[in-house]
Amino acid sequence: MKSLSYFLLIAMAIFVTSWTQAQPTGQLSLFRLVKSVQVTPAGNLLGGEFVRIGYVPSRNSIVVTFKAKLDKGEGGCTNVPGYSFAYGYAYTEYTTDMVETNKGVITCQVGVDVGGLFLGDDFYYAMANCVKPGIGKCDVDGWQLAKYNAVTWASLDSTFTYPLATGQVAADPMLAYVNGKIDISSVIVGDPPQLGPFVSYPSHHNFFTTDLKFDSNRILNEKGGGALSSLVVVGDTINMIAGTAILGDMIVIRYDKSWNHLSTDTLKKKSGCPEGAAFDGSRFYVAYLDVPCTTFPCPDNVRLAAFDRNWNLLDDIAVTSFSSSDKKQPNRPTLALRNGRLYVAYDQTENETFNPPIPLDSADLQVHVKVYELTPATGIVSPGGQSIFPDQLQLEQNYPNPFNPSTTIEYQLPSRAYINISIYNSVGQLVRVLYSGESSAGNHSIVWDSRDDSGRSVATGTYFYQVKVGDAVQTKKALLIK
Repeated sequence: MKSLSYFLLIAMAIFVTSWTQAQPTGQLSLFRLVKSVQVTPAGNLLGGEFVRIGYVPSRNSIVVTFKAKLDKGEGGCTNVPGYSFAYGYAYTEYTTDMVETNKGVITCQVGVDVGGLFLGDDFYYAMANCVKPGIGKCDVDGWQLAKYNAVTWASLDSTFTYPLATGQVAADPMLAYVNGKIDISSVIVGDPPQLGPFVSYPSHHNFFTTDLKFDSNRILNEKGGGALSSLVVVGDTINMIAGTAILGDMIVIRYDKSWNHLSTDTLKKKSGCPEGAAFDGSRFYVAYLDVPCTTFPCPDNVRLAAFDRNWNLLDDIAVTSFSSSDKKQPNRPTLALRNGRLYVAYDQTENETFNPPIPLDSADLQVHVKVYELTPATGIVSPGGQSIFPDQLQLEQNYPNPFNPSTTIEYQLPSRAYINISIYNSVGQLVRVLYSGESSAGNHSIVWDSRDDSGRSVATGTYFYQVKVGDAVQTKKALLIK
């Protein structure tokens, strides 16, 4: 059985449709490109696909993960029978300025349709488990969910989410942290699989604790979307950014924390793979693939869009701008957000014949990262004419929560100010001053590593983090579980 994503990608390349790219006018761009990095090929890593990118607090680093083809067996990885190479899943670390640290790990996982999630210093990933791996072929018997320490890359745990029934095909898992649980969502179709660019798939969700104990599951199919989706949780609202089909409209479906449907809005974009999404306290960001033309061959291109809290479009830029003559095809964009920078990662085909435009071998792919700085808000307004900066101090819920050992605290300031960020225990005693000093206007984040001012690890329990700016004080609760 071939991977469903193979069929979906072929369908995406062949069945294209025309559409108009909505672009805000009369404003400066929110995005400024500061760096482009090619991650692979490098060393013994010949290619890469199923790219994910995230931030690791304890290392203050950006890590790129991807399935790679090796020029020889590395770390005990076994060569594919009859060939001189092996497959593995690779992890490459960079500084926040995207300078390679020369720290990387290869694991001998053989799987397809890999999804990943960075949560503090841990990395979770889900992949279709290959029973009979081969070139362009993988008989799948279920999803495997695994957990690694993103500092040492030691394996912490793994489990199978569920076995697939005979004839079922599953693809493209997306991982998110929702309601204190790991959410692995994917597309599952039956026998025969109804593949194609205009098919609307239900979104299957399986929830696990952070130590990979199964909690519950649900299928979200009543609202007409879920193909290749991503999730962003803001306050008490779950935002699922999805495609109604592979070449359908991109939509945002809102749920409350109990997964009751609140609303569905069409973002007026044809989109494949809206798999990269983030929120900085003021704006949503989505990395996605567009379909720019009706002729064949026609490459998809990666785009990056910004929306306000009500999902009004603020900006939309081209990350790649290939034409058919370039014989290049990007795919599967994901992103990470850190200190006012967006890191957009994707794989890219280098195909001389461009027929078919989708490679069957991960060695034909390159992994790329582009870094964008979010420009100051001066002169930039929303379509309604209002500033995109908050008009007052805003403190967000920390994530992950519960956490162990570190958690991220995000806040937004309307203007430059002197700010104090402190941690208190459940009886009101000061545990640590995380920061005291000036901070610029805009969106910021800071990591608490569960240590006090003396550098000692604190005990399991409830803690309160407080941000004070002048007379304005906001406090929220965090739960440390060891």
